[in-house]
Amino acid sequence: MSIKKNKFSLVVLLTLFLSSAYGQYNLSPYSVAGIGTLNNSGLAFNESMGGIGISNGSSRHANVINPALLPYNNYAVFDFGMIYENKTISGNNQKQNNGFANLAYLTAALPIKANKMGLSFGIMPYTTVNYKAENVSRFAGPNNEPIEQTSIMEGRGGVSKAFLGLGYRLSKNFSVGVEGVLYFGSINRDISTSLFDLRDPSTTPDYITFPYITSYIDQVTVQHVSVNFGLSYHANVGKNNVLNMGAIYELGGDYGGKRDMRLERRLKNNSGAPPEIERSITNESISQYIPSKYGFGASYEKPNKWLIGLDFTAQDWGKFKNSSGVNRYSGDTYKIALGGQWIPDIFSVNSYLSRVAYRFGAYYEKPPYAIENAVFHSWGFTGGFGFPVGASQLDIGFKYGELLVDKNSLYDEQTFQINIGFAFGGRDWFIKRKYD
Repeated sequence: MSIKKNKFSLVVLLTLFLSSAYGQYNLSPYSVAGIGTLNNSGLAFNESMGGIGISNGSSRHANVINPALLPYNNYAVFDFGMIYENKTISGNNQKQNNGFANLAYLTAALPIKANKMGLSFGIMPYTTVNYKAENVSRFAGPNNEPIEQTSIMEGRGGVSKAFLGLGYRLSKNFSVGVEGVLYFGSINRDISTSLFDLRDPSTTPDYITFPYITSYIDQVTVQHVSVNFGLSYHANVGKNNVLNMGAIYELGGDYGGKRDMRLERRLKNNSGAPPEIERSITNESISQYIPSKYGFGASYEKPNKWLIGLDFTAQDWGKFKNSSGVNRYSGDTYKIALGGQWIPDIFSVNSYLSRVAYRFGAYYEKPPYAIENAVFHSWGFTGGFGFPVGASQLDIGFKYGELLVDKNSLYDEQTFQINIGFAFGGRDWFIKRKYD
């Protein structure tokens, strides 16, 4: 059975988005594309350095970007993070500002054999769908009566990922890693339409009453298992410095899932009566193709003193296919990130500020959107601090970024983020204590 859907162009959605935006996680009209807007892939530690993490690891953090770095987690680390984002969407002489705070990730890294093998697991958001737009139009009825039509297009949900990674050190300089990933989540999209007679009912004998709101509701549940791979190489340069290189590959494929669709109508007066289902499809099996992702990184450091690194990642979202075998609004994407950190004196006993890590970064990204032949650019600057708390670490990072479009019919985005992460653990967590 098929359902005839109301047709909304994305340009109309973007034009009307500002009139009804609401504060929520990663609010963006562009999350209408594909499976939503891609979220940060790293921890607060990584994001404060532009997002780098393919070649550079840390013994104080769970190395979640490249599983090949897990052997360098010599003791158990549990890492959780929060994110605050303030986003301004502007264009066509309109501006909308929204803020939110949310949990960003829960991760852990455990040594199986020190300096040889490490394990990681965790959960974090992969994509977010979050948009709402309202369109009001007027037309003449059969007898030339003025009719107003209000249509609301709304999307909520997204895809999360739970992962289990394993890294193994093959030699002094070379390590490999593999990560199993479960992608799961639900995406709900709703188009509701209602009609109103604009005439005064008290003075109009033939006033038309439109008692119902008609809604097309599309609910997709996603579940998919995939595998990611990582490589890491470290070489000493002189007595004190180290050159790091890394590579990652995330396997693409068909995402399985279920889909529920229904066309229903409900009373405007919200009387509590259940909606009338006119047509429906329940528990339909679907498949969406998600493209592979690859990345390379290099960094140069003096351990416990300073580091600078560069990452490149790419993913061809032009190969994305939704459950109908169609790609709407998605194109290829790539990101270049540069970042680093400096620690004045990690062993200082007289100055706490000398033991703090000072971080910086920048990035340029081509977003995965293909809309009205527009050209999209995204760039940003990052910074932050790593505060030692015993064997643990408090990370605070900042990011300012812009998404710019070269068409007046579309909207720019300006984003300010605060990423907070706390990594706690210690070398002796799993050592059995003895007492006299």
